[in-house]
Amino acid sequence: MQNNPIFNLFRQMKANAIATAVIELILGLFIFMRPEATGSALMSMLGTFILLFGIIHIVSFLVDHEIHFSYFQLVMGIAAAVVGLLFLTRPMLLAGFISLILALFIIAGSINELERAIRLREFGYSQWWLAAMVAVITLFLGISLILFPGFYGEMLMRAIGIFLMVEAISDLLTIHRITLYTRS
Repeated sequence: MQNNPIFNLFRQMKANAIATAVIELILGLFIFMRPEATGSALMSMLGTFILLFGIIHIVSFLVDHEIHFSYFQLVMGIAAAVVGLLFLTRPMLLAGFISLILALFIIAGSINELERAIRLREFGYSQWWLAAMVAVITLFLGISLILFPGFYGEMLMRAIGIFLMVEAISDLLTIHRITLYTRS
């Protein structure tokens, strides 16, 4: 049975799945235990990608600017390279910028939802106050995201860590069940 190609393929797939689950488990635990370091590393990686994007556009323009690339793409490349360098030297600046943009979207959406709740009241909907209450809570969440951006960043990273650990444990249990099933 060990020379059977399907059995060998299954064994290889099982080994890969176990290795992936173990890596997910270790990564999830690290993210959960060190959310600030993980967030900073992710921001640095994003800064690196933005910098590389800019450099590629600049080099492409310099090599072949007459045929394929416009001056607008050169400006975009320079801007991306500058932004990438900025994020590499100050990675938490990117996190703060993303938090601010997210907060503004949340605030705008919650104000819109509050307006809808008021319209529901005008139309005689008896549960309008529930929609209004959720909108006000969301509005305060958006405002608190501006006032305390670090709190939510760590919470999000910890949630990602928990998700990875649960996913890894689920994968290991599934692999174990499939192994037991295929033996019987």
